[in-house]
Parts: sequence; structure tokens; C-alpha cells
Amino acid sequence: MTAVHHPAPENQFYRLDYDEVRKVWVKTTRWNNIINGHNFDSENCMATQGAIALDAHTGGAKKTSPGTIRLYGGDLSGGMGVDDVQQAWATHFGETLWTPADFSWDDFMYAVRAQRRYGIVGVDYGDVPYDYQVQKGGTFDHAIGVDDWRSTDSRISRSDSLDTKFVWVPQSAYRAAAESLALRVRGSRGKLFVAFSKIRPLLAAQVKYRVTISGYTNLYSAPGGTRVGAVTSATYICVRSKVNGLWWYKILTKSNGTYTDNKDRWFKPNGNVTARYA
Repeated sequence: MTAVHHPAPENQFYRLDYDEVRKVWVKTTRWNNIINGHNFDSENCMATQGAIALDAHTGGAKKTSPGTIRLYGGDLSGGMGVDDVQQAWATHFGETLWTPADFSWDDFMYAVRAQRRYGIVGVDYGDVPYDYQVQKGGTFDHAIGVDDWRSTDSRISRSDSLDTKFVWVPQSAYRAAAESLALRVRGSRGKLFVAFSKIRPLLAAQVKYRVTISGYTNLYSAPGGTRVGAVTSATYICVRSKVNGLWWYKILTKSNGTYTDNKDRWFKPNGNVTARYA
């Protein structure tokens, strides 16, 4: 993957909200997505991508939830547009979302691939191949995000707002769907509904650590995030980051370099954790 800050996944049914004062995620309920008596769970696809893109745009310094993007976007009826996300960013976070109106798919991919931007694109979900639909048989307008491009096969790392993770998929899975929506609404396949983060800086190569856990240690979805499990005995290859003054380890692989189900989970140093350079 490109050496930039990669945002954490969210989806439109997200039950966490970001406490901007304490800088931690807090668990909420479905009422977090209910505004003026209306439940936006099924309509927050663009709001979800706006939240993920903000994480990418700020290098993880600013995070939020779909419900917050919805609240400050000003559109409290049905789905949101990229312009509504742009308003939420500007009014509540002081950030600028780039929303060009005349981008083709090739333009979109240039921004993702060459400029290292996180890209949002609207699609006609009915034109997404069945195998790549998260909601099988869905026929509605939808928003996805593209975080990265892979040089070996030109696949993209996509976030579907109905999904809980990024998945590497062929561009063909979404290109026709994006062009179909543009043609239907804007009259041209070359005028996609897109939005972008700023150009993300390349990160310096991170030092890797061989970390041995010899006692009960909680695992989290992100630094300060949701507890997602625990480990009592394991050795991993990790990288280390300081977040809000505290050190955290992020799991990459097992100690022998093979895949682990705990990949991308985080834990804090404690008396049961020892680390050395890998």
C-alpha cells in the first residue's frame, strides 16, 4: 500500500461517535442517526464517506461519524451530495473538500493514484456487479470511497458505505456504475459526482518491532477506539505510534511474517508486553 495515512473504515450504520474534546470514540445507539424524528441509517452513505475522507485529509487528526456530517451538512432530507459534505467540513471542521464537477473516471483515478488523494465517488448501485455488491440486488444511488491503487493489478482499495472494511477490487466493478449515475443526472459520463481529500504526504518508513504479549492485553479498533478483543499469549510484528501523548502498537503480522486475524488492531504497552526491533 502507498505510504500515506490510511483512514479507519466506517459504515452508514456506525454506532460510534467521535468525542472531539476527549479525542476518543464513544459508543452510541441508533438514535445517533435520528434527526428531527427521521432515521438516516439507510441514507448516510455519502455522510459516511465524508467522515472517512476527513480522517484521510487530516492524517487522522480529525475524526467524526456519519451522523455528525449529516447534522452539519445542512441536508436533512434523503441522501446527501458532495456539496453537503463540503459544507459540513467547512462549517464544523474548518477543512476544504475539493468537489470538481467535470471529472471522468480517468481523472478520478489520477487524483487517487498519482496525487495520493482519498476519493469519494457516487455510483448507481444497480450497475455494480452482483459479486461486488455488499447489499445484494441493490438498485439505488450510493457513495463509495477509494483509498489507494495497487500497481501490480491496478485494483483499488474501496470503502463501500454498507461495508465494515476496505477491499481490493477491480476498477471495472465501479467505473460503469459511476459513469451511469453521471450520465443519468448530469448528461455525461465524464462528469462524475466526486470529491477529494487534499494530497496526502508520504510517510517516513516506520520502524518495525517484534512484540511479545505474555498476559491479558486488550485489542482496539484504533488508538482510543473500540475494544475488539484481547490476547493472552502471542508474538507479532508491529509498528508504533504516539497518539494524544500515549504509545500504541499496531499489529501487522505474526512473528513469522504470516497473516493474523488481529491485523490492524491496536494495543497499549503494559507489564505483559515486551518489544524489540524486528
